[in-house]
Amino acid sequence: LKDKSGPSLMTTVAMPVFSTKNETKNQGILLGVVGTDIPLQELMKLIPKHMLGIHGYAFAVTNNGYILTHPDLRPLYQEGQKRRKPNYSSVDLSEVEWEDKDGILRNAMVNRRTGTFSMEVKKTVDRGRRVLKMHNDYYYTDIKGTPFSVGVALSRGHGKYFFRGNVSVEAGPYCNTEEEHEHRHLTQIQAIKLFMT
Repeated sequence: LKDKSGPSLMTTVAMPVFSTKNETKNQGILLGVVGTDIPLQELMKLIPKHMLGIHGYAFAVTNNGYILTHPDLRPLYQEGQKRRKPNYSSVDLSEVEWEDKDGILRNAMVNRRTGTFSMEVKKTVDRGRRVLKMHNDYYYTDIKGTPFSVGVALSRGHGKYFFRGNVSVEAGPYCNTEEEHEHRHLTQIQAIKLFMT
């Protein structure tokens, strides 16, 4: 699927439709299949990013360990280009969460477990120019009725500092996110009011 920002990834949800007539109910006669395509951007809008912290993120994997969505999944060669990388749809979780050398996180999510896991990670910041060492706590579970598992990574040690005294609020556009274009022109005060309610 293409939108204003270029190609976007999608997933398909499909279910069989069986006859419910009394005389055919026990035979399981297939009438057809119903399905729809869902852009992954729409799924990502459901995640309250403002509650995950500065380096927190959510991600989802398939029952094969392939990434459904992850902030480090980059299917195109460069931002804005339309050329997709080969095998962009079969990137394994271990290829982006590469600090998980023993595959503990990956195996737990593929086996559809619910739990937590912690590890030291290196995160690139400033558009890949710097590396930040931090400790992430991962929380994961399966999504019932689907072959997917979802995880949330929260970094420790962020959010414990605050300002006292005179603090000015920036007057320009604040909420400039890729997922929520309609919030792009909010002031900082408007964005805070929106996200805190």
